[in-house]
Amino acid sequence: MMKYTSLTLILFAVLSCSNPNGNQNTGEIEEMAAKPVEFKDAVKISADVSGTYKGILPCDDCDGIETILMLEPDESYEVSKKYIGKSGGVYENIGSYEWSDDGTTLILEDIDSNKEYYTVEQDKLRLITDKSQKSKDSDDKSYELIKQSK
Repeated sequence: MMKYTSLTLILFAVLSCSNPNGNQNTGEIEEMAAKPVEFKDAVKISADVSGTYKGILPCDDCDGIETILMLEPDESYEVSKKYIGKSGGVYENIGSYEWSDDGTTLILEDIDSNKEYYTVEQDKLRLITDKSQKSKDSDDKSYELIKQSK
């Protein structure tokens, strides 16, 4: 609750300072300040997820999946996956991503409508193996893709 109050006060202060002509928009400012900024929206706004992420994800029938994921600011992505210990080269795909309703998870959907889910953490993404839960072991680094660049 304190986070909502702080965000509301900051928003009110910024809007108050941005009106050099006095109180012409006081009603608008009061209306905006009365609406609390939801934490999930603040997470989405503050999270700059665009960039390149790399890591080796677990694989049931190989030694791992070398993954390079590029998230673009326009909510599109490109992914390259190399299955280590298997022949067949590199698998590449494109798609789009969006935030989950609660603002804590990125949902990647490729051109064939397949989906992958990632939680957003400080400079990394964590693959979620089940839509409703985090990865099997949240301390297991094998589910992480580390941000390389913006």
